[in-house]
This record gives sequence, structure tokens and C-alpha cells, in this order.
Amino acid sequence: MTLPATAIVFDSLPGNAQLRAGLRAHTESIRSPILKYLAYIPLTLLWSFVMGLAWLRGEHDPITSMKIGLNKPDVLPWTHAKTPRVYVYSKEDRIVNYRSVEEHIAVGTAAGLAIGSEVFKGSGHVSHMRVDPARYWEIVAKLWKEGLDVQRSLA
Repeated sequence: MTLPATAIVFDSLPGNAQLRAGLRAHTESIRSPILKYLAYIPLTLLWSFVMGLAWLRGEHDPITSMKIGLNKPDVLPWTHAKTPRVYVYSKEDRIVNYRSVEEHIAVGTAAGLAIGSEVFKGSGHVSHMRVDPARYWEIVAKLWKEGLDVQRSLA
């Protein structure tokens, strides 16, 4: 059976499991400083519970597990090492630090995955398409063409 054409766009991810990043991600839309700081309390308790449980079990935290999984050739049943992937991110992203994305790219590249990357300027978290829609959709179209080419080469 021939695998379907596939391509993966990683838009503004993956982040890391640091508390500060998690708090920022979950409270970015809260405008009131008082409500924002009040939200930190249950979020910090939840983060501490999840991280502590992972530590007690001798496992990776959920974010690290996700990052490891995303760099597997068969992240989905129909993907493989030649499945083209592109990371779209920005150094101005306040939720996911670009260094985390670049580390993930380096790990995937070292594992032999077909990876490309596009750094946008002036766009925040998952807002690259809104900032420069022509460029964003050009990247997606190019990636999809690569996915079709890979599929044809495997047929």
C-alpha cells in the first residue's frame, strides 16, 4: 500500500516545560494584572503536580515527551523520515521561545528528518499568517509540493 502524500507544518512550536513559559502561554490573553496574577496560583499548583508526578515516576514531563514524539519519523502512522516538515516561527514570539524551536529543529535534522524552517520577523505566537499571508501560504504550497514529490518517489 502506498502512503498518502503528507507534509507537516509546525507553527510556533514546540515550546518547553518551564513554568514561566506555561504561565505566559495560559495568561497571555488576560489583560487585568490582578486576574493574571490570581491565575498564576492554580496554574503553578497544576504545573508543580504534573512535573512532580513525572519526576516521581521517572518519566519525562508531558512537554518533553511531546517534543521527543514529534521528532519520530512515524509521528503519525502515515509519516516517515522523508515526510517534509517545516517550522514556522518568530524570535518575537512571547509564548514559545525561538531557541526551543531551533533546538527541536537541530534534533530532528540530526535524526535525518526532512526539515526546513522559516523565521518570520515581527509576528507573535501563531500570527505569522496574519502578518504576512502571501509568504505563509507560499511556504505551505511549497511544502505540499515537496510532500507530493516524496509520495510519487515512493510509489
